Amino acid sequence: MKKFVKVMIPLALTLSIATAMPVLAVVGQPNTGEEVNITESPNPETAPLGNSNTFWGTLSVKDDVVMLNNGNSEMGTEQIMLRINANTLILDAVTGIPIKLEDIREDETVYAYTDVKMLPSMPPQTSALVIIANIPADFGVPGYHTITAVNTMEDGNVEVTTDHNDTLVFDAEDSYLPYLTRQMMNITDLEVGSRILVWSAYEGNPADGGVYSPYKVMFLPALSTEEDNDPSDIATVINGKVTMYSIRDIAEDQGYSVGWNDGQGCVELTIADETAPHSILIATNTVTMGNPMANGMVAEELNTPVVYVDGASYLSAQDAQNIFGDNT
Repeated sequence: MKKFVKVMIPLALTLSIATAMPVLAVVGQPNTGEEVNITESPNPETAPLGNSNTFWGTLSVKDDVVMLNNGNSEMGTEQIMLRINANTLILDAVTGIPIKLEDIREDETVYAYTDVKMLPSMPPQTSALVIIANIPADFGVPGYHTITAVNTMEDGNVEVTTDHNDTLVFDAEDSYLPYLTRQMMNITDLEVGSRILVWSAYEGNPADGGVYSPYKVMFLPALSTEEDNDPSDIATVINGKVTMYSIRDIAEDQGYSVGWNDGQGCVELTIADETAPHSILIATNTVTMGNPMANGMVAEELNTPVVYVDGASYLSAQDAQNIFGDNT
């Protein structure tokens, strides 16, 4: 007999999605006579084995920016920017078949399973691992898990423990599906490290302690650990309708050392490269570039004022290209 113990499966969608908080960023020179530290903006890395977060809410896509108006109040943020990369799977809720991001309807409610690492930007950013869309009303959304332990029981059923310390019990009659292949899968393919989507149905009377019982499993591909130069690897914030990019992330990628010039109240970049400006000073509204030991420094107005968030400085894409060239 199939058993199902201690597992949290997303419930049917009877949620009221909260209205997103306006996205704000502090604009202006932060120099108040006190030392200002330009803190490093950590880049999200490929998610480790397991350990995912769960968000749900309405999704909107504009100019390649994917925003989720989060309805999961436990996550502590009303809006989140989802980073779409090579590891992101966007799947139909019923079939598990891949769908395109552009096929998701404006303000459609989705589930998003994401990396636990988040950028402390405004709004927060994180890499999407799995996005579940096309969710019918009152449908049990499949849960995303990584298996951390496997135990074959005397009756032939398999008990697995997941990265969230959930316990799931499967039997041979469950449906076991591969992702985009014709490979035959079965209960013996449940192994430690496997990433799976699990569809479950509610059985029993709630008053008598009914349970969610799995009936279908899809095996997902392993996460890629290869690094790339995708622009989304640069930390960003949204200032009004303008996406701003981390000066530190861009500069260090170009080989510059990054610091704060307390005397002039600006970000200071330096490099020992004859083909690039030896010194770049980026203030709120101006950038000054050149070699102070040779031809001097030239100042120019920025197209968009620098944005300062939590001690980090951000440039518009146009200003970044004007300063660093087309490699940004």
